[in-house]
Amino acid sequence: MDNTIKKNMLDLQFQKGMLIASSAVVIAFTYIIGIIVGLIANQIDIRQNALLTFAFSVMFLAPCMYFFLRSRKQMNLILLILKDMQLKG
Repeated sequence: MDNTIKKNMLDLQFQKGMLIASSAVVIAFTYIIGIIVGLIANQIDIRQNALLTFAFSVMFLAPCMYFFLRSRKQMNLILLILKDMQLKG
């Protein structure tokens, strides 16, 4: 395969990883802001629902963190491959 095609394919994979990582960050911060607003507006009573709020937050934020970290790892790998291609090429 031509180097230009390989670089374009890697660029598309990098953009996909960037989209997933940024979406995970936006979703997580939106959730955190929603929890803060709920606490300030007294819609969430932390004294009665602390365990439930914590459990739901972990279930919601854990996948966001997983996708973010996996995408960052993939993006770093792509950058290393691109650097290697430039050195050889």
